[in-house]
Amino acid sequence: MTGKVRSYQVVASDRTVAAAASYWWNLAPERYMIAVYRFSLPAILPILVTLVGFGGSPALAQIRRATEELQPPADAAETPENGSFEPARADGPEAPGGRSLSDEELAAVSLWIEQLGSGEFATRERAAVHLMDMGHAALPALKVAASKSADAETRLRAGQIVKQMTEGDLQTRIGEFLAGKHDDFIGWKAVQEQLGDSIPVRELFVEMMQAHPALVKSLDGTSAERIVALDEVVGKVQANLFSADFESSRADVFALLLLSTDANVMLNIRYETLLLNLAQRHVVSTIRLDNELAGPFNALFNKWMLRTSLTMRDDVLYRGMAWDMPNTLPLALRTLEETTQTGVIATCMQAISKFGDESQTDLLSRFLSDNRIVSNRGFGAEAAQPQVRDLAMLTLALLYELPLTEIGMGHISTHPTVGFELNDFAYKSKNPENERAAALERIKKLLKEHAEEAS
Repeated sequence: MTGKVRSYQVVASDRTVAAAASYWWNLAPERYMIAVYRFSLPAILPILVTLVGFGGSPALAQIRRATEELQPPADAAETPENGSFEPARADGPEAPGGRSLSDEELAAVSLWIEQLGSGEFATRERAAVHLMDMGHAALPALKVAASKSADAETRLRAGQIVKQMTEGDLQTRIGEFLAGKHDDFIGWKAVQEQLGDSIPVRELFVEMMQAHPALVKSLDGTSAERIVALDEVVGKVQANLFSADFESSRADVFALLLLSTDANVMLNIRYETLLLNLAQRHVVSTIRLDNELAGPFNALFNKWMLRTSLTMRDDVLYRGMAWDMPNTLPLALRTLEETTQTGVIATCMQAISKFGDESQTDLLSRFLSDNRIVSNRGFGAEAAQPQVRDLAMLTLALLYELPLTEIGMGHISTHPTVGFELNDFAYKSKNPENERAAALERIKKLLKEHAEEAS
């Protein structure tokens, strides 16, 4: 565009073009004429023809008529050659970003808002353009109009402009945030403390803001707010699991784990079951392969393990062994003090055989007289099923590096993930009690020898 332009014709910046294009694209076809108004008919007409159809279409005719209505008034004041609208700054009501409005600008904003309810199409559109160009300086007045104006049309249009401005601003802030230039989002500091600060972590935070906004907000709130947010997240993720085309996201996983760090937020069986379900899915496998997210995930999961209920303890210990979680051992030791279920006791001894050492001798020795039959996954229906004391002897032998053949268990395989295999655990002779007695004598002798060495 050449020559001088009128005061309300603004040379489009990237911000203006992006906001206006998005705004007008969603309105009626004839409103694309705003581009004509901003750039001139010859320059934009070919684009409009492409958008609305062939030259003879009714929509194009509407554009031509609207263009004629939007010609600037003859007495419009002229601005500098660059055509930019830069209102004079003066002391007055503070606008976002430190921008103050002069009395003249306040009057103009008030007039434009009033014109949003005009019965004339051209007047409404011209007012909307002025307000968009004023940017954040007009937001306070627009928000008031959107909620309190007596005119329904004004409320509707003011609300649309507010939405366009704030959404555009949010995307700008997100872009700056992902570039590491902006960090004042609600909830970010709490996430940063738990996960650190990196581009992948910031991307994850944006995903959580979009998927679970109430949860992110609660991170800077109270425990009561986090309890409500957790229930909402659990309900949403749980419902989505039943959808055939749903794939749980890393935002779901981290949202659930982050709230578990608040000791005042109660974690129920529903929550634990959901998290263990997600732990078996592809999304968690992907997270654990991510160089930036694996560490924070493991740290959160490791903390969460210590908060789990006894009801889910067997599955939690197994997952801890599979992922080499440091808290697997202290959790197994605590569980042995809490549970009477032989299956869970067996899993605890597997964990101790993998992560433990000779310092667990006294605790394991308590089970050397426990003749209860173990009922754990993988056990067959043989007459000579393993007893709790068998597993205690096996675990002690592994901790002291005693060859398993010396206690009649040479057929049992050790396992890098779960310590030792329990499948087909049985003494091979026809007199298992004799083998068990011999094994017990060997273990007692072993412990006595080490006790004497220690003294």
